[in-house]
Amino acid sequence: MEKVIKKATAPVIFCRLSVSSLPDISRIEKVCEPNPWSQALLKREFFKPLSLYYGARQQGVLAGYLLAHVVADEAHVLKVGVLPQFRRRGIASGLLQYVTVDFYDRGVRWVTLEVRESNKPARSLYDSLGFYEVGRRKGYYVDNGEDALVMSLNVREFLDRCR
Repeated sequence: MEKVIKKATAPVIFCRLSVSSLPDISRIEKVCEPNPWSQALLKREFFKPLSLYYGARQQGVLAGYLLAHVVADEAHVLKVGVLPQFRRRGIASGLLQYVTVDFYDRGVRWVTLEVRESNKPARSLYDSLGFYEVGRRKGYYVDNGEDALVMSLNVREFLDRCR
């Protein structure tokens, strides 16, 4: 069993992840996703030139991760997962802020993602960061046929708000 760590007593470290983090990423994936990607599929992403993995660590524990593809001036977030015992501590928000700055440094102007229509906590998080709905993918999620909302973030506007 993992110990719950208070945010005030343990700083969160955001970083790029290497393939050595794969077992931890896979564990988070299994806990967070109704249809988790296999460890083999997650591993293949490490070797794609357009794929970037980022993580959030607290006291040495990988508390959350994010996988994105970067092509030209756009980043697409494929996965965001935070272990349940680390949720509601600003980890996902901090991770998204960290990667958005890194995306900017890579020349990215837009960040897009899909989110389940029913995932109100995630939608609220994305709204708070400046993402806005730009479309809908009907029946996107294979487990229940739920629609995905497509959301987009203007990186420059995000950074201007942070200043």
